[in-house]
Amino acid sequence: MDTATTTLVSIGDNHYVDPATGLIFSQVGYRNMYGYMVMDHDGKRGVGQHRLVHEATKGPIPDGLVVNHINSVRHDNRPENLELWASRQPRGQRVSDLIEWAEEILRVYKPEPKAEVA
Repeated sequence: MDTATTTLVSIGDNHYVDPATGLIFSQVGYRNMYGYMVMDHDGKRGVGQHRLVHEATKGPIPDGLVVNHINSVRHDNRPENLELWASRQPRGQRVSDLIEWAEEILRVYKPEPKAEVA
């Protein structure tokens, strides 16, 4: 990689992410017991680096969504390996509960239909 042309994005606390690779440059960070790379950030301990990489390269993480590692390797924080997943789950398995849950998912995530141009 040609470091002369790489622009690092500050994620605070003297930590930087390379948007092209998702690598975080800092003096701190460790793999936690669940396999995620974490670091202290903005006064919080154990913040997932995958969340910081996503926010720095793809934008904020909306409420109700989580960052998923596409290849299931929890320490692989390259931007192309990260995607948002809905974290909502149905309360139970009764059909009425599942229908209610599905309707809420559609209300929250279904895109608005685009108006036709006449």
